[in-house]
Amino acid sequence: DFSLVEAGQELEGMAGLPLSSLSYVVFDTETTGLHPSAGDEILSIAAVRIVNGRLLSGERYEQLIRPHKPIPKSSLYFLDITEDMLRGEPQIEEVLPRFKSFVGDSILVAHNGAFDLNFIQSVAEKSGVKFPTPLLDTLLLSAVADENETNFTLAHIGRRLEVDALGSHTIMDDCFVT
Repeated sequence: DFSLVEAGQELEGMAGLPLSSLSYVVFDTETTGLHPSAGDEILSIAAVRIVNGRLLSGERYEQLIRPHKPIPKSSLYFLDITEDMLRGEPQIEEVLPRFKSFVGDSILVAHNGAFDLNFIQSVAEKSGVKFPTPLLDTLLLSAVADENETNFTLAHIGRRLEVDALGSHTIMDDCFVT
């Protein structure tokens, strides 16, 4: 749903500024499935901040999120998250305002960001927050930048650009690669 990328994005005074002078929050989510409208939920959010073209590795946000219902058995195979890890963690309605506070007015950046933003927007209103800032989607940017390429997975783009994950393919590692 690419309309999510366009919805509510007021560029205001940003349009004439160099990209390197803007503040970004690169984020990723882990979910129970692919469809928030069918009841799938966010299980974790991770993010890092980029200011003046520099990755601020100390400026991180990482939070596990306890879903409202059990994780579907079919999803557990694809996740690095277990039900036990989520016991005692806050639910999305508590997490999303804190994540919004971390984001502030920064531009959001994500790989396949329309997917992540769809999940966030599905619960944002119930959480009392809005994310009106622009979204840069590295999947879309990669498709535009290299129209001869056919593989737009984050891992493939990272290898093509010689960007290695820092660890063992965690959600935070994906933020750093993005």
